[in-house]
Amino acid sequence: MKTMKKLICIVLCLLMVFSVAACGTEGTGSNNSSGEPANNSSVIVENSSETPSDTSTDVTSVDAPSETVTPSQTSQGNTTSAPVSNLWAPGTNDNSDGGTSAPKQTSLTWKQVKAKLPKDASGKEIELYNWNTQIPAQKAAIERFTKETGIKVKYKEEGYDTYLAKLASLVATGNPPTVVRLRDNDPSYMMSMQPINKTGYDFNDTYWDQDILMEYNVNGLLYGVNLESSPYYQPMVTFYNQELIDKYSLEDPYELWKSGKWTWKKMYEICEDFLKAAGDGYSGLSTLVGEYVFSTGSSYYSYKDNKYSANLKTTAFLKAMQNMNTQYQKGNICDIVGNYSDFSLGKILFCNESEIAGRQSHYMMTEIKKKGTLRAVPIPAVDGQKEYYVPILENEAYGVPNKAKNIELAPYFLRFYLDTANYNMNSFYAHKTILEAVEWTRSQKRVSVLNELDTNRTIIGIVEGLLTCTTSQIKTLIESKYYPSAKDAAAQATKEIGKLVK
Repeated sequence: MKTMKKLICIVLCLLMVFSVAACGTEGTGSNNSSGEPANNSSVIVENSSETPSDTSTDVTSVDAPSETVTPSQTSQGNTTSAPVSNLWAPGTNDNSDGGTSAPKQTSLTWKQVKAKLPKDASGKEIELYNWNTQIPAQKAAIERFTKETGIKVKYKEEGYDTYLAKLASLVATGNPPTVVRLRDNDPSYMMSMQPINKTGYDFNDTYWDQDILMEYNVNGLLYGVNLESSPYYQPMVTFYNQELIDKYSLEDPYELWKSGKWTWKKMYEICEDFLKAAGDGYSGLSTLVGEYVFSTGSSYYSYKDNKYSANLKTTAFLKAMQNMNTQYQKGNICDIVGNYSDFSLGKILFCNESEIAGRQSHYMMTEIKKKGTLRAVPIPAVDGQKEYYVPILENEAYGVPNKAKNIELAPYFLRFYLDTANYNMNSFYAHKTILEAVEWTRSQKRVSVLNELDTNRTIIGIVEGLLTCTTSQIKTLIESKYYPSAKDAAAQATKEIGKLVK
């Protein structure tokens, strides 16, 4: 009997050992043997440019672009990383757990989102604040939103130069709009805003642009959002006039891009061919913010952990500006930054600008649009560089200002208004090549220009100054003039952002 009891005890002990071992491996989903916790924060974002199959029939959808649009990767100028999923939950402002216990992101269709609307939403009114004149496509999207939800939307336009001051005044008097368009994640905008995740809406969804969520993240609070598939997304592209390409028998940029041969070296070769054929009084390229700098992965400013930094003294930045200066000396780059008038007159072959200039209803480059010869390709790739970086001129996003009314409705409006499924994208741009170039950039790594960081337009001044000096003067000018100014702008911005952190 004693022997039997001993055998039973031994068997029970063995069973307990095996059960503990099993508990140690159950549910980890990882073969990680390093001893570190499994990283569960990496999320695959689904293509949101396609029209959801269960979208309400009241929404007029268009065919999705032929190429698959994948989420943008890690930004280099504004150093961002994949966000911690639970960071965007309602009211959350603590990301100290590193995201290992973050809930899985959803991928809700508009029909599913609409089902979550507050019961009393119908009949209420919200106001959208913007500096651009409302275009027919926006008006149509807003009208469809009202038809589906019963929520009225008023479009309020304010001048570009008075936009920020007027917004601050509206907030101070207690009469702010509900939704505000933001140009960049700089404090001058965000000081008038309140965190949009305080509306109670859960932004832990793949439809929301993950880079923008991180760009407008201040201590775990969101001050601006946009969608992955948003038509209001501003990558820089290279515009050109097809009429000039044909007239001077130049290599076609679109064909070069599609064949993987569209590089800065190739573009400058075409510029030289153009200058030889066209003669005096012509230029090859009109640059705006020194796009070559960003295509190398460098930048003027960066933002990380609630701090702005000036990057002008880095070796990468110096080499990039020396490269551009050399091309200016050859006549390949125009001496006037953003020379749209000469580009429209056919005196400049290429023009680097935000995609917004190629929108059918936008006021820029209208002469070429009327001719039907405006085309675009992505900013050229850097020769010999493995990575491709797309400059983002403005980190366009939307948020809710302090003291605004009906803010709980704002995320629902933005989820509809910012979805390309609710626009006819085939007529959104002046030519299909512009749409194709824009859609392609969505899957590339981004570098934020942060052009609005300094109200004195520091970047424009830097580009003009370093292009027109001699190559040997570049380093001295950076150290003695431009870096101190940029450093001061970054320090001031960091100081201002600190007020939000507190």
